[in-house]
Amino acid sequence: MEQRKAIHIFIVVTIIFLIFGILYYNYGTFETELEKYGIPTSDNIRSMDDFLISYDTRNRIPYWVLEVINLKNLNRSQGNNRKNKKFVSDKNFYKTFQSTTKDYYMSGYDRGHMAAAGNYLHSNKTMQNTFILSNIAPQVGKNFNQGLWSHLEEKIRTYIKKSIYKTAHILTGPLFIPKKIERGNRTLYIMEYEVLKGRVAVPTHFFKVIIFSNDNNVTYQSYIMPNAEISGSVNKFLSNISDIENYTGFRIFPKIDFSKLKMLLN
Repeated sequence: MEQRKAIHIFIVVTIIFLIFGILYYNYGTFETELEKYGIPTSDNIRSMDDFLISYDTRNRIPYWVLEVINLKNLNRSQGNNRKNKKFVSDKNFYKTFQSTTKDYYMSGYDRGHMAAAGNYLHSNKTMQNTFILSNIAPQVGKNFNQGLWSHLEEKIRTYIKKSIYKTAHILTGPLFIPKKIERGNRTLYIMEYEVLKGRVAVPTHFFKVIIFSNDNNVTYQSYIMPNAEISGSVNKFLSNISDIENYTGFRIFPKIDFSKLKMLLN
């Protein structure tokens, strides 16, 4: 009887260890892939399984959002779409520092995704996660969030859909860039931006840096776009990594030596 009981306990413990081992392996593998090229900072990191958020509690928007997409992400699961998704506050942060749907109400700005909902067609849960407000920042809607910004997101997905590249590591976030003003014989740089309800800062610009990889072939694109109604080709907003780092105050994919990579220009 005692021997049978001992065998039963051994089997249960073994199963538990196997389950946790598999979960740890899968999580560790994904974390390794997500952080393959390094993360910019370690401030207020929020793991959403398929992407990482670094949240700015003062401005109530992300510092940055890091994601990795491949062809699997873009295969739509049955019934998964944006229509049944809701914006929700991120309860992971102290209530005072959370942004809310009320902050955006009647503001004239879109609730702009940093990790795009369209990058997660494969998972209803993950797409819903992109609607958490710690992944959101105020964006001009017409001819920006609903225009070139959306076109850029789709352009990235097209590279993956057409198997031009296997994976895309995407780093996205807000920028606050001062205006250059000539006053007499002086050149001044003035920082001006709106704050919704006195709580949520409206970025002057946004950046997006993409590392495309295909086996041993690695290339990149980096963009700075004004948070305004804009037109033309997205390529005219290609920018230097050094400019983005200057405005953000942190390293972009710190494990990469961009001087050894060629920027993708089409």
